Amino acid sequence: MKKEELLQLIIKYKITLGSRHNEKVVIGHMDPNSILEIRNTYKLTEADSDIIKREKPNILAILHEEAERRKREADERKAKVNAIEGIAELEKAIADYKEACKDYADKIERCIYDGWCSENFNPEEYPSAGKVLALNKQYPKAAAYLKAKKWRASPLCVTSQLGARAMERILNGEDYEQVIAEMERDDLLDTLSR
Repeated sequence: MKKEELLQLIIKYKITLGSRHNEKVVIGHMDPNSILEIRNTYKLTEADSDIIKREKPNILAILHEEAERRKREADERKAKVNAIEGIAELEKAIADYKEACKDYADKIERCIYDGWCSENFNPEEYPSAGKVLALNKQYPKAAAYLKAKKWRASPLCVTSQLGARAMERILNGEDYEQVIAEMERDDLLDTLSR
């Protein structure tokens, strides 16, 4: 059978590399790398089922090839992100700041509302946003990428799409200041058009 015909079957029945943990229809049970999972079984005909069983090695080869391609793309993308100067340092500073703020807020809440403070609680020990702001100035491209990443996590569809597009543009080497300005402008235009 031709590769194109197998691809049509893969798409039609949503065939994926399966796992033993899934309760869906599974063909093959011995090797986890040889399990095909058919996610769209309500349309499955006997003739197509026979073809899938007969062409299982070829379908597995196609699916493994696709999985390797996706892994390669993910690795390349991760390398691009890691190549942004200061990204790891800035992400760590933001995470530390958020954790410190949460811890500080919990301890302050106990002091204010519960009426007790631990003896070793010292508000001056907690980092201010100054470190994060200094790193934002030191690594503006990393700050722009993280801003776009935050927008991508938005529950608002348009904002999320704008953030995702900005992340890709920054990774592809476009001017981050212009990208962020356009992202914010497009979001404002969308908001005003409602």
